[in-house]
Amino acid sequence: MRVTAVIADTAAELAGGPASIHKAFEGATLVDAPDASGALVRSIEPGSAAAQAGLRADDVIVGANRGRVGNLRELRERDADAAAFADLMAQARSRLARLYASGAPRVEMRARKAEVLAGLAGKMRALEQRRGVTYPLYEDWIAAGLNNARLASVSTYYGCLAGFRRVLAESGNDLARFYAAVRELSRLPRTERDARLCVALDQPAGS
Repeated sequence: MRVTAVIADTAAELAGGPASIHKAFEGATLVDAPDASGALVRSIEPGSAAAQAGLRADDVIVGANRGRVGNLRELRERDADAAAFADLMAQARSRLARLYASGAPRVEMRARKAEVLAGLAGKMRALEQRRGVTYPLYEDWIAAGLNNARLASVSTYYGCLAGFRRVLAESGNDLARFYAAVRELSRLPRTERDARLCVALDQPAGS
């Protein structure tokens, strides 16, 4: 039995199957692992995206989003938490964009920016408390000081993720074809590449 740690996205036994959360799990059957030790890969369909991603039967997925998980429910919760944190950051980035466009004096702008970032830190901590979890990555960000670069990195990741998933689907979930397609995209001018892959996440979900 191998132990596999999943750091970014997660999978769960949903109506749409594991692939409804992450294409890399298409072709995998996931169940709760014994003794609350994670999510067990019960079987893998030969030639599937899960097989190409390197998953094997009897692998155990033990973590997602930089935290340990004990079962499929916790995997789903980690995924929901990641989306909630991303939405908070999108809201803060939207407020900052309006602030920068306001033409406020430099001193006032600096003070209001600090208020926005302090408010974001408070909301992130409040979310952790509601969930009863602590995310070391976000705690490190807060301790080091939230800034535009960190917010932009989250926006870029979530803004482009759907585009990369679309490229994977267009590649027939074949990783070799996917990597070749991504290499071709990397040769495009940045504006054209972003237009094909990414959407702006400066507005919070539902706005």
